[in-house]
Amino acid sequence: MIKKSFLLASVYFLLGVAGLKLAIQPGYASAVFPAAGVAFAAILYCGYRLLPAVWLGSFAINLWVAATHADLDYRNMLVAAIIGLGSTLQAWVGVRLVRYRLKDAWRNLDNDHDILLFLFLAGPLACLISSAWGNTALLLFRVVSDDEVLFNAWNWWIGDSIGVMLFAPLGLMVLQRSIPLWKSRIKNVALPLFIVTASIIGAFLYVSHTETLRIKQAVADHGRSLSNQLRAKLLSYDEIVSSINNLLQTNPNLHFADFETFTRQTLQDHLDLQALSWNPVVKLADRTHLETELGREMRIKDFAFTQRDAAGQLVPAAQRNEYVVVRYIAPLDKNRHAQGYDIASDTVRKAAILSATRTGKPAATAPIRLVQARDSSAGVLLLRP
Repeated sequence: MIKKSFLLASVYFLLGVAGLKLAIQPGYASAVFPAAGVAFAAILYCGYRLLPAVWLGSFAINLWVAATHADLDYRNMLVAAIIGLGSTLQAWVGVRLVRYRLKDAWRNLDNDHDILLFLFLAGPLACLISSAWGNTALLLFRVVSDDEVLFNAWNWWIGDSIGVMLFAPLGLMVLQRSIPLWKSRIKNVALPLFIVTASIIGAFLYVSHTETLRIKQAVADHGRSLSNQLRAKLLSYDEIVSSINNLLQTNPNLHFADFETFTRQTLQDHLDLQALSWNPVVKLADRTHLETELGREMRIKDFAFTQRDAAGQLVPAAQRNEYVVVRYIAPLDKNRHAQGYDIASDTVRKAAILSATRTGKPAATAPIRLVQARDSSAGVLLLRP
């Protein structure tokens, strides 16, 4: 019995893994699940002592599913054990139903009534158990969401039902191959059934592969479209920043009122822009003078350069040889906290500054939290030297 149990568990696992190649995400429900049919046939023919082998095979399959998602922890081990109980209960109930209604007629299945009743009891009826049991476990452990559970349960039930109706008869043919009636069915029934099943699975894989390629192509096309749109946006932004650079070249003594007037129309035309700013490089020796001058111009008492501390709060900037300070920023009302911020005090911003000064070309930061942002939303700085 130990050898039979090990053989059944191994066959269940191998057929289950093969069946899950047709699975939908998260990988627990397959379009065809042959292991359910083999398990039912083995228990029906050999007896209930093989039920632990069904649990072991199911447990191993679901551990494999978790491992393929790189998520093998105690929670998924518990889920696998619970799903295994559902698979075992399904095989037991299916066998009980068939033996109760058909008595010993299942050993021959030589009339249409017995065949149809056999397939219905073992397939669609009994397979409700594993589908309901397994998906309840997946839902309770949040492996699937509320929106996904019904679709997953439906596919699970379909896969188990087809697996039983196709592979339970094949299993019985193999197990009872010494009986002349079943031996003749191997040639007359099993071979055509196997060919039809293989054709269906092949067609499914072909359609699935074709659909996957179509989706990948659609995603790639969408990505190229977004990339082109983003590139066009960045080019327009670079032109805007370049115009500000030209303004500063022609008017180095620019005041904030002039800066705000110049940028107002641009900001109205580009609502996706958070702000436009002028960030001069300031030496340590010039810091106090610029803080006083800018504080007087903007009517801010005790104005000082700022940086973020370890807690993310704005504090007076530490002394260093050089600063890159937000002198003017527009619109001022929603960006006031950024004025005076030393963008070189942040490593991500400083990396973009160094890139821009080294190449003489515009450089963008990685996504960052803007100083003036009131939430955790991210932004990007485009810097032009």
